[in-house]
This record gives sequence, structure tokens and C-alpha cells, in this order.
Amino acid sequence: MADGIILLRAQPLTDEEAANLPPLIKSGDDREQKLEGIVAGWTRASSKTDPQKHIDAGGFLLHDVALVDANRTPPEPIDLGALLRAVEHRLRGAPTPTISDPCPNRHIILVRCRVDKCDCHDVHIRPRLTCRASSFGDGASFLGSKFGDGADFGRSTFGDMVSFVGSKSGNEASFDESTLGDEARFDGSRFGDRAIFSGSTFGEGAGFTRATFGNEAGFAGSKFGNAASFDESAFGVGAVFDRSSFGSGATFGASKFGGGAGFDYTTFGHKAYFDQSKFGDGASFQRATFGDRPTFHESTFGDDVSFAGSKFGHQASFYKSKFGEEADFTGSEFGREACFRSSVFGDRASFNGSKFEEGANFVSSKFGVGALFNRATFGDGASFRESKFGDGAEFNHVALPGADLAHVSLKGVSIEDARFPNADLRHVENLLLSGQDIRGARFAIQAKDPWSILRRKYTGPAFLFHVMLLMAFVGGYAAKAAMWIAVNRVQTVGLQATEQLHGTATQAAEAMHDDAQKTATSHPHVADAVEKVGEKVGERFDETISKLPQSVAPTGDEPEYSVFEVLLSGDGPLWMTLLAIALLGYNGERYIVTRHVAELRDEEERSGFAPDWIARPPPITGPSSKASWRKPIQLCRRWRELFNAQQAGYHWAYRRHCYVLRPLVVVAIVAFGFHLVKWLCLPVYLS
Repeated sequence: MADGIILLRAQPLTDEEAANLPPLIKSGDDREQKLEGIVAGWTRASSKTDPQKHIDAGGFLLHDVALVDANRTPPEPIDLGALLRAVEHRLRGAPTPTISDPCPNRHIILVRCRVDKCDCHDVHIRPRLTCRASSFGDGASFLGSKFGDGADFGRSTFGDMVSFVGSKSGNEASFDESTLGDEARFDGSRFGDRAIFSGSTFGEGAGFTRATFGNEAGFAGSKFGNAASFDESAFGVGAVFDRSSFGSGATFGASKFGGGAGFDYTTFGHKAYFDQSKFGDGASFQRATFGDRPTFHESTFGDDVSFAGSKFGHQASFYKSKFGEEADFTGSEFGREACFRSSVFGDRASFNGSKFEEGANFVSSKFGVGALFNRATFGDGASFRESKFGDGAEFNHVALPGADLAHVSLKGVSIEDARFPNADLRHVENLLLSGQDIRGARFAIQAKDPWSILRRKYTGPAFLFHVMLLMAFVGGYAAKAAMWIAVNRVQTVGLQATEQLHGTATQAAEAMHDDAQKTATSHPHVADAVEKVGEKVGERFDETISKLPQSVAPTGDEPEYSVFEVLLSGDGPLWMTLLAIALLGYNGERYIVTRHVAELRDEEERSGFAPDWIARPPPITGPSSKASWRKPIQLCRRWRELFNAQQAGYHWAYRRHCYVLRPLVVVAIVAFGFHLVKWLCLPVYLS
């Protein structure tokens, strides 16, 4: 088998294979000579610059051996750290370090080797180190060591308590598909670009506290036991944890991630901890799974962060976190008591289709323009108290049973077909109900939304008040009309009687005149007396007629008015007529609005849904006629349907309340006050 194939395709050692490896120093070998040859090979420059393709087997490659000395009983482990220190000492040429540059043309390669003892603390390993598919025992230590570019521990197996604390690695350090036992520590380590831990497996207590990674750090597909720690770690651009899994208690507290950090399809156990972490633009947790009580307290996310399709256990918390633009939680699922209290979201945050169990907490959160909660589902008791939303926010088709929306401004927020059963809507600002489910919802006594105003002003006790006022107004006008009709009849009878009396008096005067003439011919001495009696009778008749009231016996010279004109004060000044017309219009409008609002409230109480602000027009049904003469008919019919649909809503009633009835009620009150003062000032004579 070619040496290059040995390195590239080397499979991890099983426990049985590691136990049966031949010793590096066989029985009878010269230990010093053997180790000297290895050190010399590791310090000799190679003409081959890529050891993964070109292996100088006679120089620096060890494979399929156990680093033990079989001359001792039991076999004595050979310390890899001692060999590396010898290499460092030889490369420096003196005990005092004088060389700091790496040596990329020198290579230390161990493939499928068993290393029982490894005390490599504070070693500067300048040759390119490759320990691929090798096995390290418990307590292997590279504490404070320095590695050049391309350090490779891929597919290796480490026992418990391996330590790379404070170590420094160049670019392309690799631990891919490695297995590390419990308490593997990389605290304070520094890695260059493209540090690779993909597919690795860590036991419990793995630690990367305060570790520093360059760009493209890779942990894709890795597995961590409980209590893995990345607290205060720093990652460059493109850190990848996709499809990794963490046990309970994984911590990333105060960590920093450059742009494009990826945790897609990653699984976290209970109590995942990301408090005060910072993520650059494009961080992605798509379809990640979190156990109970994951926390992101006071964390900061750049633009385009995505938790789309992720699942969170109970008590997930983003308390006081900050999100840039286009934070995406579309389709995510949260257990009980999810918390976004006091969080801040940039523009276009999306929770479309998300699901929250009871107790979701968005108290005092702030959202920029275009926040989306369309078709989101909340359990009982969700709270958005004192939250703020920018223009264009949408809660269409959302379910918020028992939600607390107190002191929330819904200006510019769309809530089409939202459901608010048993919700607390007291002190909600700019609320516009239109077809929402509000069964059992709580409203403030003086709620200021249009539908609450109409309900309060025109239904309930106010409905009875309006009916009484309307009856009084109509009754007053009816009584006044009846009075003037009676006056009309009396005046008609009076005119007829006056005409009859005039006729009778005329006939009597004529008869007396005729009698006087006859008497004058026969008795000339009494003709003058008869003439004077006739004149006296006529004068007395005229005097009697003149003493009758004009309302009972008009003379016919007075101005004539119809009853309708009298009701409108047409006999008075113009302002009295305008006032009467305004009062008639006010009461007519009040009747129309009161009746419509009463019908809508009855519908609301039976269905539990608020009436539509503007009713939806019915869908267009049936094929359109191709006959040109029928198109105008169809257009007129459609216009009628649209008009009827608009009339079914309450927007027109509210507009009439605001722009017609409210101004006219002032006029009505002033008119009532004027007439009241006039009535109270009428003189009364008491004996």
C-alpha cells in the first residue's frame, strides 16, 4: 500500500487494534539509536512539500506502531513530548530558543499509532505535525504548545482529560472525525483560519472557553456531551456548527461570531446558554432544536439572522436581545413561557406561521417596520403589553387567546381575521376591529376604538336613552303638528261662520232698507228713524266680529303658511328654520345609526365576532355574459352588491357619528338650552 494512501484513508484505531499494535522499539533494539533516527527524520528537510500526497517513508513517517519500548517489562511508554522537545532543541541548535519561524518543509507524521504518554506542554512544534487516526491515552497534554499550519489530528482518538489549553495553531488545524473523551479542554486556545472539527465526538465537559478561531471554523456534524463550554470564545466569518449535537448545559456565553455563523439542524439539550453573545450578519439556526430553558439573554444579532423552522423547549428566553433587520422565526415552535421581553427587532422581523404554547412573553418589545406574525398561533396568556410596532406590521389570521395587549399601539398594524378570545384589549391604542374573534375579550370602560365607541354611544343603556329622546322629539313635533292641524280646522270653521254671519247681516240690512222705503212711502215721518236703526245694527255687527281672535276668525289679510312651514319655524327668522332642519336631520341620522349599530351588536353577541369595518363584497359568481346589452346590467348589479356590502359594515356609521352627529349634538344642546331659558323666563301671575 502506498504511503499516501495510508495517510489519506487511514481508519481510526479500534481498541483491539490499538492493543495489538507492534512496539516502536522491539525487544533487542537499541533504544537510543532508534529514537535518534526518528528525531533526525523529523528534523530533516523534505523535498516534498505536500506530505498528504508524497510521503518519504524512510524519513519522518511512523505508522501502525505503539510508542512503547518492549525492552522493558512491562513495556515502557515512550513520551511523544520528549521526542518533540528533542526536535525543537535540534532545530533551534541550542537550549535557548533562537528560531521562531515554522518549518513547513519538515514533517512529523504518525498514522494509526498508539501514544500512551504525551506530555507536550509548552512545546513549539514548528514542523508540520500529522497524528492521523492515532490513539492517545488519558491525560494527553499539549498545554501551551504551538503548532504550525496544517496540524492534523483527524480521525484520532483521545482519552479523558486531553488538554490543548492555551495552545496556538496555524491555519487548517484539523480534528475532523476525531473522538475525545470527557473533559477535553481547549480553553484559551488560538486557531487560524479553517480550523476543522467536523464530525468529531466529545465527551462531557468539553471546553473551548476563551478560545479564538479564525475564519471558517468547522464543527459541522460534531457531537458534544453535557456541559460543553464555548464561553467568551471568538469566531471569525463562516463558523459552522451545522447538524451538530450538544448535550445539556452547552454554553456560548459572551461569545462572538463573525458573519455567516451556521447552526442549521443543530440539536441542543436542556439549558443551552448563549447569554450576551454577539452574532454578525447572516447567522443561521434554521431547523435547530433546543431543549428546555435555552437562553439568549442580552444577545446581539446582525441582519438576516434566521431561526426558521427551529424548535424550542419550555422557557426559551431572548430577554433584552437585539436583532438586526429581517430576523426570521418563520415556522418556529416554542414551548411554554417563551420570553422575548424587552427585545428589540429591526425592520421586517418575521414570526409567520410560528407556534407558541401558553405564556409567550413579548412585554415591552420593540419592532421596526413590517413585523410579521401572520398565521402565528399562541397559547393562552401571551403578552404584548407595552410593546411597540412600526408601520406595516401584520397579525393577519393570528390566534391570541387570552392575550394581554394592554397599552399597545396598533397604528399601521393589520389584524385581519385575527382571533382574540378572552384577550385583554384594555387601553389598546388605534384598534380597528373588523371581523376578529373577540369572544370574552376585555375592553376598557372608555375604549376609544370605533366599534367600542358605537356600542357605547348607541346600544345598551344609551340605546334606551336615544329611543326616549327620539320619542320625545317625534312626540313633540307630532303634538305641535296636531295642534296646528286643530287650529287649521278651527280657523276653517271660523271663516265659514264669519262668511255666514256676513251674509245674514247683509240680508238683514237689505230687508230693513226695503222696509224703511216702504214705510217712508206710507209714513214719511219714521223713515229716517228706521234708516238709523239699520246703520246701528251694522256697526254693532262689525264691532262684534272684530273682537273675535284672528286665530279663530282670521280676516283673510294675514300671511298664510302650511303646517310643515310652521313646524320648521317658517314664520320666524331664517336661523330658526335652519335650526329646525338641523334638529330634524340630527334625529333622523341618530335613528339610522342607532338601528344599524343595534343590529350589528346583536350579530356580534350571537357569533362572537366583531362586525366588519368594511364588509367584503360577495365573490363574482357565474360566467360573464358575452351579450353587449347585458354588460351594463351586470355592471349595475355588481355596483349594487358592492354598495350593499359597504353598507353592511360600520365604517359609514362611525363616520356619520364623527362628522354629522357629534357636531349636531352640540347644536341640539344649545337649542335645548335656549328654549329652556325661554320657558323658564315666562311670567306667571299668582294670586
